[in-house]
Amino acid sequence: MAVLRQADASLVSIARGGGGGERFELAGQPIPDPERRPAATLSSASPGYFGLLGLGVTQGRDFEPSDGLPGRETALVSRLFVAKHFPRTDPLGQKLRFFGSDLKPEPWLTIVGVIPEIRRPNGDGREPEPAVIVPHRMNASGYMALLVKTSGDPASLSVAVRREVQQLDEVLPLPEMEPLAETMTRSRWQLRVFGTVFGIFAAIALGLAAVGIYAVIAHATERRTREIGIRLALGATGGSILRDVLRRGLLQLGLGLAVGVAGAWFGCRLMGKLLFQVSPDDPTTYLGGAGVLLLAGVAACLAPALKAARLDPLVALRQE
Repeated sequence: MAVLRQADASLVSIARGGGGGERFELAGQPIPDPERRPAATLSSASPGYFGLLGLGVTQGRDFEPSDGLPGRETALVSRLFVAKHFPRTDPLGQKLRFFGSDLKPEPWLTIVGVIPEIRRPNGDGREPEPAVIVPHRMNASGYMALLVKTSGDPASLSVAVRREVQQLDEVLPLPEMEPLAETMTRSRWQLRVFGTVFGIFAAIALGLAAVGIYAVIAHATERRTREIGIRLALGATGGSILRDVLRRGLLQLGLGLAVGVAGAWFGCRLMGKLLFQVSPDDPTTYLGGAGVLLLAGVAACLAPALKAARLDPLVALRQE
């Protein structure tokens, strides 16, 4: 086909075994109990798929046109798969096999290459899982995605792609055609919506925290009005009053931040699986959040401190 040259197009299936994984066994390591066998996500792709995405194969080779034929049962595995099952062994040439729904073993697969980690396209935030990719001849799927690379406008290519596919099979449907970037954006819409909502909630919480700090410091300063007036009458400067009020407010703020960061750390450890591309132990996140709260707290403490520093001693002494 003129339009769909091998270097420009590739097929890929939806991964099987998402979340739980497809059970398999390694050659020389039989495990009779199906529940104890290791698991990995399983998908199929045609030659050139990873090169088309700009990923490439990090070790070994990519699929060849003959892969998937009888006697040429091959597989590509992810680096996470290698780290988990072949940490001190060369994975190339190793064999594995999956099991069907009836627990019957499928043909042995020979590992011919290692690929980078692949994150789920639906943007659900889960970490990559050990993955195995087989030639598309071996794992026919009810739904295959056709990826076509072009240097021009993707929309202008849709008519030519449909024409080429219909020449192969008149009843083969192409229900959706859109640029890959739009597909990825659409698949992550829920992350953007929830991120925006939680961002608004965080801003409201920050505002309430700042107002609360201001109210507490202002009330504490108000109760000390006569004391401040006496100190001013005895020669205390506005700068010393300012520092004293700020010191008390920042001490309370520091204690609150310490308790809050500790609570956030424990909370993130409990909800680690819900985080997306952020580690529960990411120091930048903790320092950034604490820094924003610190700035808000300083601003909230500053107003009552400046007001106290500008008190007229006579007015302060007459106040009940």
